[in-house]
Amino acid sequence: MSGKELLERLETFFSSPGLTTAVGEFMRDHIAVFSVIDPELEQPLEYHNIYQKYLSLMEQQLSSFLTTEGLVQEDLVKAITALRDSDAGQSLCIDYLMACSDYLEFLRLVSDFQSCAQMQGDELLETSAE
Repeated sequence: MSGKELLERLETFFSSPGLTTAVGEFMRDHIAVFSVIDPELEQPLEYHNIYQKYLSLMEQQLSSFLTTEGLVQEDLVKAITALRDSDAGQSLCIDYLMACSDYLEFLRLVSDFQSCAQMQGDELLETSAE
């Protein structure tokens, strides 16, 4: 399988209802914990604990994808590196994976979810506060 084909399958996987629901539910369950996120400031330990849970969720999801596709992690790393180096633009899979590889990227992802929740009338924030 070519790197391009792998990335297309990965993007399809990351856009699938199973994964987007899992990430959405995760964020819904945890988003209210996060107040204003300033990466320049020291973050509460609770934020890092939630990050660790996000890593576990994504590791499970990626493991399932790799098993289904008959691939190993090195195949995925090569394809993602090629995409990043090609400057082919942002994709959903890159956003989610970057949030796994870097704590500040995770905080940006949380901030994006918070912004979406605010645009939707705080529906996510209200749901997670219950």
